[in-house]
Amino acid sequence: MIEICSINDLPENEIVKKEIKNHKIILIKKNEKIYAIENLCSHMNYPLDDGELEDFEIECLYHAARFDIRDGSAKCLPATEPIKTYETEIKDNKVFIEIS
Repeated sequence: MIEICSINDLPENEIVKKEIKNHKIILIKKNEKIYAIENLCSHMNYPLDDGELEDFEIECLYHAARFDIRDGSAKCLPATEPIKTYETEIKDNKVFIEIS
């Protein structure tokens, strides 16, 4: 796992984009848990970091596709394919992510 930031660097319920080893990733802190997803809509490959976050779903700004940040699943058309999620861990107030 790779250390990417302090837990304090991530505001609650906000989208934070990072690039880690050529992977474009979004980090979202909800209820002291960190979710990491690919910053790319599976519908038309648009970035998700400028999308809207509601509960555990992120909506793509371009065509309104929605994805669950917990497992990457597509929640509505036009997206039919999931997005990649990454395993995260918090240790000593630091956020780690598994990049393969």
